[in-house]
Amino acid sequence: MGDETGKDTSPLSSEEIKALRNFLPKIETYDGSGVRILTDEQKLNAISSICSNSYTMIAKIENEIPSIKEKAESILNNGVTSGFIGIIFLAPMLYLSVNYMINREYGSSSIYLAIAGLLIFINMEMFSIYSLYSYNKKLNLIKYYRNEITNLLTHLNAIKLCTIYSDADMAKNLIIRLSQIDRNNSFKKSNTR
Repeated sequence: MGDETGKDTSPLSSEEIKALRNFLPKIETYDGSGVRILTDEQKLNAISSICSNSYTMIAKIENEIPSIKEKAESILNNGVTSGFIGIIFLAPMLYLSVNYMINREYGSSSIYLAIAGLLIFINMEMFSIYSLYSYNKKLNLIKYYRNEITNLLTHLNAIKLCTIYSDADMAKNLIIRLSQIDRNNSFKKSNTR
């Protein structure tokens, strides 16, 4: 609960710890051989550890989101720049090929130049489309992470609610129901291609 300096490093407030202490006698831990009853301190440490680990996971996810945003913006900028360069590169090639068709003065080399320019343009535009696709995947990943944060917070709030009301049956039912619901499961299904 505390570190060497004596400061409280627990993510739980004193009221939550007090509610946990009232709730502890009703919590049982199951192992392969049956019911194993833990001491109050072990139960408190287990619940505090669960909450602490969940808050750590939330912090890690929240720290990951800005780097994903930066990558997504970089990918989008590269794609847009590539698209504009491709269009700018295509303009002189089209001019040369149209001029050749009208005047027939540049010879066969202008056709090869126009074909090469068109192929370069197509490759650059394909890169732009791939960049937009990658940008969309990064945005979906951010949505996924935000949903995961919501899942974790929902589970934590349910555990805290159960400790406040000291109801072991409610805790068991809530944990079972929440473990069956995953917001990201429906999110993944809607984005299958």
